[in-house]
Amino acid sequence: MARLYKRRRQGVLAPGQMLQLLSELRLVALLERACVWVAVDPGTAELLDRCCTGQKDGGPGTADEVTAAVAAWTEAQAQGQGQASDQAEQAPQEPQRRRQPVAVRLSLEEAFFLKYTLGCLEVLGALPQAQHAQQTQQAQQALEEAGGAAQQELAGTEAPIEDTPGPPGRGADAHADANASAGPQPPHEQQPAVAVASGSDWPPHCQFPGPHAALGEQALWDACRSVRSSFPTSYAGYHHLKCKGWLPRSGLLYGVDYVLYQLHPTAVHSEFGVMVVPGSGPHRPDLGWLDVQITNRLINQVAKRLLLLHLHELPNSPGHSTPECLNFFTAEERLFKRWVPSSTRV
Repeated sequence: MARLYKRRRQGVLAPGQMLQLLSELRLVALLERACVWVAVDPGTAELLDRCCTGQKDGGPGTADEVTAAVAAWTEAQAQGQGQASDQAEQAPQEPQRRRQPVAVRLSLEEAFFLKYTLGCLEVLGALPQAQHAQQTQQAQQALEEAGGAAQQELAGTEAPIEDTPGPPGRGADAHADANASAGPQPPHEQQPAVAVASGSDWPPHCQFPGPHAALGEQALWDACRSVRSSFPTSYAGYHHLKCKGWLPRSGLLYGVDYVLYQLHPTAVHSEFGVMVVPGSGPHRPDLGWLDVQITNRLINQVAKRLLLLHLHELPNSPGHSTPECLNFFTAEERLFKRWVPSSTRV
């Protein structure tokens, strides 16, 4: 089947160029409700679209909420490392100079590919309740200890003031009057800068309540498996097709797992519809002959061909609990075609 082009073909990137550009990015995303959200400037959003990664999605204010969550995590990281924020004084002017961020939604497969294979994505996830409570308790203890030290220091400075001779009727009362006239102390003098983001501090309408923590490869793998139990096999198929130079996109519209493009979808039509068929395990689909015939007939009506991607897992695989199992999958591609007797008659 010849490649079906669309009208718009100028400036289209090759799959290899897309991977090169994506590997140079440094993105921070947020995992929430089976989706991975990233808030970027319009230029980066356009680059992701040219690289056939993610979709511009989200309701009103989604980009702002993702930006706020990422900024809170970044600030907590800086405080934990003891780094001074040199841009604190410029923070009020920054929103005026920056352009409005754009929310881009990544699929689980896209996010894990960017994290595991390209290493250009940092994914944040909500902290478990137990860990959140432990961090909050530690922060409260630190505040109490710092507050006690501050009171002792203040008491040490008050003693010389009380003993200092002065005019009649002055002395300790003078110090009290001075504190009263000074007014309330600034927040940075009332308590030390030790804080942990609390989920109760977020507005009730917020889609992404904190606090959040960075997820490693194993933690992200576990989070994706908790969202979709068939993620190991679906990602194994996605990874296999992506590494062979194809651009897999969701094939839900055509009743398959993926549709494959050789170039950007704005330049060409997809050529194949892919069904991922695990060789064993609980996620192996119960495909009957009638199911395959129906899917193939639908795919042929939209000028595509059906590809059955069989995944076989080696016996020495460590299991789906770790991403290392991806090294123990073997893929077998089978092209399914409907046999027409009249066209093959001798």
